[in-house]
Amino acid sequence: MSTFSGVIVPMVTPFRRDEGQTINYEAGERLVERIIAGGASGIFTFGSNGEFHVCTPDEKIEFSRFVIERVAGRVPVYVGTGSCSTREAVEMSKRAEDAGASAVSVINPYF
Repeated sequence: MSTFSGVIVPMVTPFRRDEGQTINYEAGERLVERIIAGGASGIFTFGSNGEFHVCTPDEKIEFSRFVIERVAGRVPVYVGTGSCSTREAVEMSKRAEDAGASAVSVINPYF
């Protein structure tokens, strides 16, 4: 079993101001570096910051994979996989594991 300790930072998902409100990967990379440089013990993508419910499952996995790759093992990466649907939460948890997540966080259905 893993032991969690220190400060695990719930990372905000940066969006572009374009028509599609796409995820801003360049800003995401800067955030990763700033969080790690600040001494965080871990990074938590798609927690309850408020943006997790506006992204598609593919966007969540792709951005989380991007963060995992940029972190490159320097700190653990926790991925929020909660959903209104148990089936989707299980599928997202499997996909996050395949992407290299250190752990997943699943909230109870919110509707």
